[in-house]
Amino acid sequence: VFMTAMMIPIPGSFVALYVLLNKLHLRDTPIGYILCMINVGLATSIFLLKTFFDKMPKELEDAARIDGCSKLGIWWHVALPLAKPVLAVVVVFNALNVWNEYILALIIFDSRKYMPLQVALQTFRGEFVTNYPLLMAGLTITALPIILVYLLMQKYIVKAVTSGAAFGDEK
Repeated sequence: VFMTAMMIPIPGSFVALYVLLNKLHLRDTPIGYILCMINVGLATSIFLLKTFFDKMPKELEDAARIDGCSKLGIWWHVALPLAKPVLAVVVVFNALNVWNEYILALIIFDSRKYMPLQVALQTFRGEFVTNYPLLMAGLTITALPIILVYLLMQKYIVKAVTSGAAFGDEK
């Protein structure tokens, strides 16, 4: 059922989402948008993290248990430090996904009060004239935060790509 639900394209759920948010009085509110964005990034994040933790050798957990770690200690001192590269990939994917969201914001928000920057850039386009220099400056500014996120997480992304072979394919 889960995989079947994932085969439905995201825009296919917009009508149901619109009706649901309208009935819950969450349309044109930041909370409604945040809940939708959490839902969008959750599946990919779960797949990436579950795959990583499933490939982690049980010997690491056993060694930590012998050293006296509790389950929380094993997670905090062993699993979490090893998962930093995968967590960085999850952060970059979700940041990119949230930052580049356009259609969902256009559907959820009616007023300009909460519109994301990408949607607000449409105000630089008129019916008969478009202010291209201002539009290009705005597009450059909107690209800077995601470039900054990538630059901050770049070393972890490289580790995540290369660490796939570190655990091996024992299963």
